[in-house]
Amino acid sequence: MDGFIDEELDSAGSMLGQDSFSKIGSLTRTGARNPAASGDESEVARIFKEAERTLQQSSERKIQDVFVFDVDGDKWYLDGINSKIGPGEPISPPSCTMKMNTNDFIDLFVGSVTPTIAFMSGKVKIKGNMSLL
Repeated sequence: MDGFIDEELDSAGSMLGQDSFSKIGSLTRTGARNPAASGDESEVARIFKEAERTLQQSSERKIQDVFVFDVDGDKWYLDGINSKIGPGEPISPPSCTMKMNTNDFIDLFVGSVTPTIAFMSGKVKIKGNMSLL
């Protein structure tokens, strides 16, 4: 599966490479951006739920770092050390924090833009250990 948490991660633990953001399962844009307006969960929340499901199904723990995603001021974390994903701040200090707007976050996960292009064009700001990407 080409997804954010890919079972084919390299042994060095690189997680967010060129193909890693492409999609999770059959993820596509739904247009749901505001849970209150749509009566449904946000697309960002849906992406993280799918990432959590993928992490829980994986028999190998290849992600050994903590990542924070600041998406339009809402923070989400992926804690590979404790195998947890969720809204808010992680228990452990993050290895890397990525800040972006909702559209750019979704574009990364549906494969409309590569992480390299998003970073180089200023759509994603990165703080921390960039070598993990």
